[in-house]
Amino acid sequence: MKMRTGTRVAALLATCGALLVPGVAAAAGPTAETLPVDTSLVSDSYALLSGTLNPNGVNVLYRFDWGRTASYGHTTAVTSGGNGKADVPVDISLDTLKPNTTYHYRLVVLPDGGTEVDGADQQFTTTSALGLAFASSKAHVTKTGKAQVKVTATGPPDELAEGRLTLKSHQKVVGSVGYSLAVGKSKTLTVKLNRAGRDALSSGGTLKVVASAATRGAAKAATKTLKLEA
Repeated sequence: MKMRTGTRVAALLATCGALLVPGVAAAAGPTAETLPVDTSLVSDSYALLSGTLNPNGVNVLYRFDWGRTASYGHTTAVTSGGNGKADVPVDISLDTLKPNTTYHYRLVVLPDGGTEVDGADQQFTTTSALGLAFASSKAHVTKTGKAQVKVTATGPPDELAEGRLTLKSHQKVVGSVGYSLAVGKSKTLTVKLNRAGRDALSSGGTLKVVASAATRGAAKAATKTLKLEA
């Protein structure tokens, strides 16, 4: 016996059941929320990415996408996020970043057999590299042969820039001084010129030198050409 059209429709509606009953919602899928970074943990090369996912009963994996633009270009290793029904905090650290650079990132959840779920885009900027920045391309030299070189310590907050500032003329050292300065602070370093430096300065009234500030823990020394003036 053939089933009438109306009967087939009724059977289909019965099969769909709760999906078509007003007030009954479909089961929720996995979720992904990208969280802002803790800026106190960001350095010139490091940041901790974090987020929250909820599998909602589905087996999921997750990763973070990151890069210099919202197109990302880099991904972290794919990791299991479980199959529970509660929020799960996740994080991963990046430690090969460049100083003074803005990065974008997002949390991506990969449901088993489903479509990936992308968290919102977030971004952060790394700090300057640890070291010294020179305030000017000129430095006054006192009558007693002491060069006054103003500098500012740069780098991650709460760090200390410690090292030695050396002045060279024609590849020869004409003076040096140690320094210790908290990041964000400025100071005028007094560099006592040696006999060769004083003689070179007195013969012309000015002396061009290369200042090199080697900071402990920094990848390379900060350098700048300075004009010493009596």
